[in-house]
Parts: sequence; C-alpha cells; structure tokens
Amino acid sequence: MRVLLIYPDIHIHVNYPLGLGYISSFLKQNGHETRIMHFNEEIDNPLDLSVIERGILDFEPQLIGFSSTSNQFQYVKKMADFIKGKRDIPILAGGIHATIASEKVLQLDTIDMICRGEGEFSMLELVNKMENGEDYSMVPNLGIKLNGSVKMNPIRPLIDAQTMDSLPFPDRQGFNFEEILRKKKGWANVMASRGCLNKCSYCVNHYYHKMYDSTLKSLRYRKVDTVLKEIEEMRSSFTGIELINFDDDNITLNKAWLEEFCDKYPFRIGLPFACNVHPAKFDLHRARMLAGAGCVEVKIGIESGSERLRRDVLKRPGREDVMVKAFSAAEQAGLRAWSFNMIGIPTETREEMLTTASLNARIRPYIVRCSIFFPYEGTELYAYAKEHDLIKDERAERVSSHLEDSVLDMPQLPREEIVKFKTMFKWYVDAYSDIDAAPFFKSLIELFDKLPEEKWITGEAQELFKEFDGILDKLLRELKMEHYATRRHLDLNFTKKFNFELP
Repeated sequence: MRVLLIYPDIHIHVNYPLGLGYISSFLKQNGHETRIMHFNEEIDNPLDLSVIERGILDFEPQLIGFSSTSNQFQYVKKMADFIKGKRDIPILAGGIHATIASEKVLQLDTIDMICRGEGEFSMLELVNKMENGEDYSMVPNLGIKLNGSVKMNPIRPLIDAQTMDSLPFPDRQGFNFEEILRKKKGWANVMASRGCLNKCSYCVNHYYHKMYDSTLKSLRYRKVDTVLKEIEEMRSSFTGIELINFDDDNITLNKAWLEEFCDKYPFRIGLPFACNVHPAKFDLHRARMLAGAGCVEVKIGIESGSERLRRDVLKRPGREDVMVKAFSAAEQAGLRAWSFNMIGIPTETREEMLTTASLNARIRPYIVRCSIFFPYEGTELYAYAKEHDLIKDERAERVSSHLEDSVLDMPQLPREEIVKFKTMFKWYVDAYSDIDAAPFFKSLIELFDKLPEEKWITGEAQELFKEFDGILDKLLRELKMEHYATRRHLDLNFTKKFNFELP
C-alpha cells in the first residue's frame, strides 16, 4: 500500500523528525511503500500546495498521514483542506498535537482519523487492514469518525525496550537528509531512549504518563550496541556528519547504560557528540565520563531563575545551587554547556524574568537560549491558562514556534514586556554579568525600553535590535570584549574562556 507522509517545518529552523522516520521505515520493512514531503524554507522546500498536488498525482497514495507539533498544526489544516478539495483520499493526523488535542483535531471535516501516542504498530495494523479491505475501526491508538460521532480506541501498551531494539532504524533516505545536515552544520540527531520520568506542568510527558497509566516504565533505553549500529549505518550512508546530537530528554539517568555507552562510543564511533542532561542527575563524575567518550556539549534546562516558578508552577523543583553545580561540573570536565530558559510563564512577574537573566549571568553558559512559554493542550499549565482566560486563541493558532510571541494576556506581565525581554534576553545576561561591557548593555536596554510598545508587537523594534546588535557584535569581537553573540537562533559566549572563537 502507498502511504504519503507529510511533515510541516514552516518558518522555523529545520529538523529531522525521528518519529516520522520510524513510521516510514517500519511500514517499508513490512512491505508498504512510503513517500515523504518535508516542508521547510531552509532546505529550499517551502510550503507549496502545487507541489503536494503534483506529488499526489505522481504517487497516487491510498492514505495520507500528517505528523506535526501544535505550533505547526495550522499548516496541516491548510494542506488537508486543499487535498480534500481535490481528492477523496483518507487523511490521518499523528504526532504530538493529534495525541494531546485528539477531539479537537477530529472535529475538522478534512481529518478522517488520528493516531495517538507511539504509532509504529498501530499504523502498520491500519495500513494492513486498509490494504486487505478489512474493518480498521478497532485498531488501538486510533481515533475515527463513525456515523457522525468520534470513536477513541484504547491505547496500545508502550513499546518495550526489547521491541525497540528490533525496530528498523529511522528512514533518513526518504528525507533530504544531507541538506538537513548542511543546514545543521553537520549535526545528526539520534535517540537512545524513549520517555521521561519527570512530570513538568508545561510538558506533555505528564500527559503521556496519564494516558499510558505508567511512569516508571515510560523511560526505556535501547541497547548501546543497537544505538551505535544505527550511527554506524548512518555514517556509511551519508556524508557531512560532524557531530551526533542525542535528543533524549536525559541521557545520564541510567548510570549502568551510560558507563557502557561511554566505554564503547569512542572506539566504534569517535565523533564528538552533544546531549541533554538534567541538573539533578549531572555531576562531575558523569561529566568526566561524557567528556572522556567524546561529548563536547551538554544542554541543561534552567527554565526559570525563580524558585517559586520552578517549584509551584512548572513542577520542576530544584535548588539554584544544584543548577550552579551542574554548570560548574560541565566546565571542570571541559564541556560546553547550554542553558534553556523560558519566560512569559503564567503568574510570572518582570522581577522573576530578571532573576532568570541574573542566574544565567552568574553561570555564564557557552550558549543561552530563551523561549516564550506556550500552553500546549493536555498539559497542566494549559488547563490553568484556560481556566483563567489567559490564552488568546487567534494568536495561539498563528505562531509557528515558541520563539516568536506570547499567546497569553496576563495583567501582571503584558505581552509587550515578554516579547521585549525575549528579544533582549542576551543583553540582560550581559548587563547583569561582571564583564567589562556590562554598563554599556544596561544603557542599551534603557534606550530600547523607550521604544513605543506597539513597535515590539509589529516587529519593527526587533528588526532594529537585530541591525544594531549585528554592528555591536562586530565591534566587540574586534575589541575582544566578552559578550553573547547570535549565530542563527543561538546566543554564544564570545569570551577568552573559549579562545574568543565562534563557530
């Protein structure tokens, strides 16, 4: 059976979607034919409805499957409307948005089915039954329209670790993978595990725990040898791989697995790699293990500098000293550490945003990254924001990523303040640091603060900021003065500690 898989990646930095890659390879392994359309401007494939029309005419799919995040679902609706206006082909929506907003997605006239949660075996069962002309209304994980009503089937158990090891490696041949590699500077993403034990209120993981009625079994590691074999096969098939980026939520949690991985990786792979770590599960011993295996960068979630927000709102409790020690461990081991930060959180104040910038100023990570809180459906914070009438649906449906705008209207923290602070976040970090240029950045912030509020909403202020910041960056680099310099969507520390170099 022929299945067309479509992944929108519109107006954001390109990424390779591992989940859809697994679906495609699993269907192929079981005798089906797939074709993938990946829309993203960076790989010179912007969303073009005529491309979809020509692709359908050429491939003649018997099922079309979309996978998308919540921010990208606006483009799924546009494409599904177009397809249904041309052809009567069954359309299925999968991915994280179809999982957490199942009822809402199925209310759309152009979506016939949804697939919730892990989709490999449910998609295969669906496609097999469709090909054989059998009733597929009872396939687990599916949501289907029947006689004008919505029917949600039970959830299939999580794929266990042993079965994960038997799955084919994600389909990269079906994507323009080498172009993705070029745009990502040779970074190739891999996942060694699935699941997360944390229940942060802003993340969908706690939704998965509830959906699968499981917490302890939700985190599953593939065998080290399986992961390394995937990387070896990927390297034999594609050129330009410079670094392996592990997308796992926390790769250091299982210490026995980590020790085996760190023993084998440098001998079988030998490429530098990067990974995500949780500050509470990252110490100097783990840092040195990673560094010895070839790790060069670790990504650590600060989220907020406010202990109140971390503990009571984000449900991600953690003492500030634990985070400081995690970044110190990375530095002692010679690892470059990223910090992930979030502002515009429900109940947050301007003073708490400043606390987040101040904590980054104290730590001085290699990279600081700041995002704006987005209320993802199915999360605790979405329910809170909905209950308190904070969400502006029109804005929520319009943003393409969590880097653009706030979709909340909060009396204590106006939207304009959030957008302004996000734009100047690295300046705030520099201003509150002990660097020589700190007084200069404080003055710049005061000047940009005087711009009319409406210019931050229209984007005029952001454009002026980018123009000014680019000139300033060139000047400070010429003078070898420490500061954060923007490269694509990341802010990197230009400092003597890193030999005054930027990638």
